Formats: sequence, C-alpha cells, structure tokens
Amino acid sequence: MFKLIRKLALFIPILALMAVVSYRIDPSGLFWGAGFERMASEMMLDGQYIAGYERLDGRLLNETYAKNIKDAPQVLIDGSSRVMLIDSSFSEKTLYNAGNVAADVYDMYNAYYIFEKEGLEPEILFLGLDPWLFSDGKEAIDKFGRSNPRMYAEFMGEELGYTDLAYEKPNKLKKYLALIDPSYFQGAVKYYFRDKSTDVEPEAVTPEEIENLQDIVKCPDGSIIYDVYFRTRPQGEVDNDAMIAATVEYIARLEGFDKISESCRERFIKFIDSLQAKGIKAIF
Repeated sequence: MFKLIRKLALFIPILALMAVVSYRIDPSGLFWGAGFERMASEMMLDGQYIAGYERLDGRLLNETYAKNIKDAPQVLIDGSSRVMLIDSSFSEKTLYNAGNVAADVYDMYNAYYIFEKEGLEPEILFLGLDPWLFSDGKEAIDKFGRSNPRMYAEFMGEELGYTDLAYEKPNKLKKYLALIDPSYFQGAVKYYFRDKSTDVEPEAVTPEEIENLQDIVKCPDGSIIYDVYFRTRPQGEVDNDAMIAATVEYIARLEGFDKISESCRERFIKFIDSLQAKGIKAIF
C-alpha cells in the first residue's frame, strides 16, 4: 500500500504542471475567456481604448472582462445602446458599462449574471429599461441571435427559482477537471506554440486619435464613443430620422405590444427583490 502511494505521489508534480499550463494558457477560454475578446478585455483592464467596437462580440467581451477583473465594479450599467454612452464621469465610484447593442430581455439578466457568477456583484445596478423588456412576443428578442437564452434560463433557475425553463445545470467541477485533462493540456501547448503572425488583434488608440476616428471606440470602462460621422451629423438629418422613426406603423420590437407581459413583470420584480435582499441598489 505504501509503495502504491509513493508511485501515485510521483504523478503529483506532473499533474500540477499540467494544471498550471492549462490554466494560464486556457485555449478554450474556460477561465479567462477566449481569443479576440480576451485580448480586448486585457487591453481595457490596462486602460487602453479600442477602435472598431463593431468587430467585437460585446456580450462575449463582457463575459471575458468579468473573468479577468479582480474587483467588482461598484456601479454596473446594464441595458441597450441607449445606456452605452454612460462612462466613469457618471459616478465617483468605480464603474463598468455592460450595455449591449440591441439588448433584449435575455441580455438584461445575463449582463448582471456574468458578474454575479464570478462573485463580483456591484453596489449599484443601473438598468436602462426599454419597453420591449416587458413583452413576451418573439419580435422582442434579438433577431440576429446575439443574446444567450441558455444563460438566461440558468439564471432564472439557479438564482430566481423558476423551474419552467429547461436548461442543463452547470457542473462547476467539470471545468476544473479540464486542468488535469491530457487533451486540454495538449491543446494548451499547441495553442501557445502555434503561428500567431496572421492573428487579428484589437487595435488600441490614444484619446487624442478618437476625435476624428471613423470607428466606434470601446473605452476601458466599457462605455463607447461613437464615430465622428455619427457625432457630427447635421441636426436636420437627425430630426428627419427621428420623425420617420416616430411615424412608422410598427416601431422595431414593439409590433403587437399593447400591454405589459405579466410573466415578464413578475420575473422583473422578483429580480429586483433579490438584488435588494443582497443590499444592491437598483436605479432605473
């Protein structure tokens, strides 16, 4: 028996080495997030501004940022593009803007949940409440499939106790078992030594370059700065677009929406109750 224990002990340094390499390189993004968004989040945490926000997956970027940040933002901004201009000047507290373009009801809950899962609950959750968040019609959901209904179902089941949404209960142990999985270790080694010369990386820009930039910029605090054309359009063009948007027969995402969904209202109230039970202040 003692000999067996000694033999098994010989494998401990090997397993430890595998775990360290797999954890730091993390080829599938289990711990730090993957690829382009991982690089972008690391740059943001380093205080850099990133050009070309359109090339980023904003939802994945938020997840990756939450995996890499050390301390919870005291203020978390949550909503659609209507809130994405809110930056750190909004508060003396530390702030992260987790808003998403065309955010739907899945995004509203998920933007909070990705931080909550990492133990990074904010002191204040600032919610931009678009009307379609209280519609249960299919047109209220992002038509491009960018939001994550599986994560929403997980949040509803794990955090709010709704059992009517089918989802696969996350196995937290499974993620850590990957650290001693030989195939994951091999993947980490291959990923580290692969040819990276053709990789497309996020482009950092200085604050001085932003003023005349043709790209939307992602700021270190998660907010965005629109491109120079969008920011300097003639007022007449803006007024004309606003009039057209206000007079069309069906406004985007609001077709057939003539009353608040009772199920959406109930889940939202339960969500706010859960925040307040944790001492988190909600601002609408």
